[in-house]
Amino acid sequence: MFGTSEYLFQIKKILNAVCDYESQWGKIILRPSVDANPRLNLHCEPRCEHTCSPLYAENMAKKGHLAMRMLSKRLGHEPFFQVLHKILSVGQQMAERRDRPATWTHLVVSTETFFRTVTNVTGQEIPTFMEQWIHNGGHASFRVQYVFNRKRNMIELEVRQKVDPSNGRLRYVGPLTVLVQELDGSFSHTKRVPLYSGDDVEVDLSNMDPDSPVLWIRLDPELHLIRNMMINQPDYQWEYMLRYERDVLAQLQALDRLQLCPNPQSRDVLLETISNENFFYRVRCHAAYALTEVLNKMPETWSGVPALLSLYRKIYGAKSCPMLPRSNNFVVTSQNLQQYFLQQALPQALARMRTNGMALQEVQCFIVDYIRYNDNSMNRYADDHYRASLLNALAACVAPVNTLGGGNYIPDALSWEMNEVVEETTHALNMDTIKPTFRHVVGVAALSVIHHVAPTQWPHTVGLEDFLGFAAPKLCVNMRKAALHIIVERLSLSRKKQSTNDLMRLLTMLAQDTDPAIRLHIATLLALMPPFSAHECTDTGPTNPCNTVQIADELWTLMSKPSLETRVRMLLMDLYFSLYGMATPFVKGGPAMISGHQRAKRRQADTRSNVSGWHNEILDGDQPPSPESRSFSEDIDMLQ
Repeated sequence: MFGTSEYLFQIKKILNAVCDYESQWGKIILRPSVDANPRLNLHCEPRCEHTCSPLYAENMAKKGHLAMRMLSKRLGHEPFFQVLHKILSVGQQMAERRDRPATWTHLVVSTETFFRTVTNVTGQEIPTFMEQWIHNGGHASFRVQYVFNRKRNMIELEVRQKVDPSNGRLRYVGPLTVLVQELDGSFSHTKRVPLYSGDDVEVDLSNMDPDSPVLWIRLDPELHLIRNMMINQPDYQWEYMLRYERDVLAQLQALDRLQLCPNPQSRDVLLETISNENFFYRVRCHAAYALTEVLNKMPETWSGVPALLSLYRKIYGAKSCPMLPRSNNFVVTSQNLQQYFLQQALPQALARMRTNGMALQEVQCFIVDYIRYNDNSMNRYADDHYRASLLNALAACVAPVNTLGGGNYIPDALSWEMNEVVEETTHALNMDTIKPTFRHVVGVAALSVIHHVAPTQWPHTVGLEDFLGFAAPKLCVNMRKAALHIIVERLSLSRKKQSTNDLMRLLTMLAQDTDPAIRLHIATLLALMPPFSAHECTDTGPTNPCNTVQIADELWTLMSKPSLETRVRMLLMDLYFSLYGMATPFVKGGPAMISGHQRAKRRQADTRSNVSGWHNEILDGDQPPSPESRSFSEDIDMLQ
């Protein structure tokens, strides 16, 4: 379960995080060169630990890991380990003579000494690598398209780089691996095709272009570069890649593109992927969400029971009555753990299905029944995360307000379906208070349901005051963090006059709360999800209720307060930069149009995963969501 596929998944996740940070905030420079400008084009000074943004430091560590992996691939496995062995052996020898100050320099590894050792041991000089990835920041961005020239029997490949210094990108110069999977000729029947992995598979060529022997194409398949990439190729080639390519990165890349192709062929391929136990479990979970996107975009209306619901009942329903769940029996084996994670992902994917903008009533009843009749009495393990995932699925069933009428603000006037949602949610929240679950994951999920239901059903009844009650001191830290996440998310979307007072209350809590974890969490959330952004100052910025002199002065006071932790002050500096850029705030007499370096426009958060990143996480696409889309409990994920 935690083999090569999981490793590649985590590497891809780190790559997406680094590229997205640089696209928003600017380039990450691992080691500025000696002759670099004394003032870097950043909003912070990363060369000093007291002035470096925690977000920058976190992503710099990730980029450093990618750079070391890139160097390992470029040098080769054996030469790279010889370099490490040389550094360790010298350190061990000098440690025996550490009483002599002259040997202390050999006990610390700097960038210069490390690459000098690389040159001495391997005999290879890599000035281009150091110039591109160490002394300069940024990531490459490729846009690829190709055609097969039948007359010349060759592929005409076009690779474009989108370079803009303001968005953290660089112009890459160097080798780029291109992997082409093709046939030995044109065939109108199934043929055994040797794959890149060395296996032979039966490929159905009925959907293939008869004038092209290319099955699919991939660039940089082993992630040797820090880059994001968009490849344009026909839909059937993505389907072939998902079905027959054994590399998990290729399968996930194909899923990201197939969810943009609403057609029966994509639907069938995705269903086959979900039901095939030979696929990596993260691929199957990702395919469930992709299938939901495809079905929602297809013009056909629903007829009968959704295939995904039938599949779930077949796998996890009781044998005597598939409408009800079978008793939980979690077993810690590789196969059972994969089924366990799929069991959590499928209801959340089902809950996102829509017909005419409305959630499927049958799906909502199915989720409520599985919550109500869940039986864990004979199971030796707790089912806390499973119940939390069902509650998250219940939250996803709530359709937007314009599809629900939006007039039922009184609980007595709710529909019977919504009454069941409220009943199960309040019961779960109360039971989690009486008998706490592991890290209160069920209570956190119940808060998420209330957060999603309240704006559509009783917006004048449930407000920030109710969530502030769960963020009060002396409560469980995870419940407080969940409530604070909801509050900050609401502030980032609100345009009410009350938002100014709510933001001031958060800043007061940040300055006065006795728990350092809460102070840091509030600062992190505000930095990732600011109430408004500098790029909006020409339209929504000046009219945003949070854009006041009082807020600007309070932020400056907290940033300059020496009693606050350095990390909190630097995160507030990130927030200040997001709100006002590098200029004086507009409300303090600064320019309305901000020029120069500023944070790029952020994308809306994806709320697919609200409880535990490890339990509900799926791979981000080629254009990953912004850092604020990370789950508020990702910091407790022990397997990141």
